[in-house]
Amino acid sequence: MPKIPIMIAALIAASSLSAKPLLLKNKPPTGVARLLACKELADGVGRLACYDRESTAVGDAISRRELVMVDREAVKIARRSLFGFSIPSLGGLLGNDRDELKQLEGQVAFSSQRGDGTYVIGLQDGTQWSQTDDRTLALEPRKGDKVVVNRAALGSYMLNVGRMPGIRVKRVN
Repeated sequence: MPKIPIMIAALIAASSLSAKPLLLKNKPPTGVARLLACKELADGVGRLACYDRESTAVGDAISRRELVMVDREAVKIARRSLFGFSIPSLGGLLGNDRDELKQLEGQVAFSSQRGDGTYVIGLQDGTQWSQTDDRTLALEPRKGDKVVVNRAALGSYMLNVGRMPGIRVKRVN
């Protein structure tokens, strides 16, 4: 039997996400655990029957959207798209703290200077960042300039355009 690829599996019910956080403790959902337990059966016919029964149950749960399986690449993409927002931990749904994204690298798609001299900077990945401090940039950010956004103290973010000193920003979209 081929090895089952490493996946993060989570039971998601719309009502449970709004009512309370889903707590994952590195153990698979019940249906997946039963499927994995089939490999322990010594009898070949019994093992095959177990795989057939449990894989059908898992497939049905997936088609009813009661079970969602997400690979690591999808988690990375989700973490990147959420970088800069204040969101709850979601009970480990997107991995744990060691998987946390610490910085975002990209390129300027646009920048606009507001009347007070601060900037709104849009990156090519679609994220937009609004300057929250009154620091000035030596040069106006131009399309294609390299940008690094880092987590800073107390939930804030610092954005560096090229080699210029960073400005404090917040995500606006």
